[in-house]
Amino acid sequence: MNDLLSALRQETGEIHHTLHGHPLLKACQEELLDIDGYKRMLSAFFLPWQSLFPSIDMVPIQELKPCLTKRYQALNDDRHALNLHQPSADATLQGRSSLSEGEILGMCYALVGSSLGASQLQSNIHAALGPVPLSYMSISPKDAGWPILAGYLRKLQPSAYPKASDAAQNVFRQIQEGLSASLDATYEFESTEIAETGST
Repeated sequence: MNDLLSALRQETGEIHHTLHGHPLLKACQEELLDIDGYKRMLSAFFLPWQSLFPSIDMVPIQELKPCLTKRYQALNDDRHALNLHQPSADATLQGRSSLSEGEILGMCYALVGSSLGASQLQSNIHAALGPVPLSYMSISPKDAGWPILAGYLRKLQPSAYPKASDAAQNVFRQIQEGLSASLDATYEFESTEIAETGST
């Protein structure tokens, strides 16, 4: 692992793969998502943004900051359009306005990198639900700042940022926990029934 980007890819691969297999995201991929499921997705994505955004001024990549702000605002716009009110700050989020540079880079890796799969999710959500607010999902990887971030991470040594991987993994863990917090088991049952129907 010669650079931080490669290290983050390798060290978050397992939890990232597990997240992709979550029943709610699979329901989205199979175009079985309902509006409540979409609301839960947006709420789950919002959790790590709550942790990162208070430290936006400390992001060490100046040109990335407007991209992060735009995407955070898009997520808020979608949530507000769906009458999802911002939850009161959790005690663990209060006082975390100052993260280490490694933690910030790790969180950015997971959150900005999520834009790489967002276009497919956007298509699946639109197919399942029609014209719902999709500002967050519609931001391209370029507009989300992925080329800027990836180029920066390639120049860094992993040993200099020991907390980056843990922070990135925690973002994926937060999203996974948010998706499961109020997950309706019918999503898992529907996916199972489809698989069984297809095999007969």
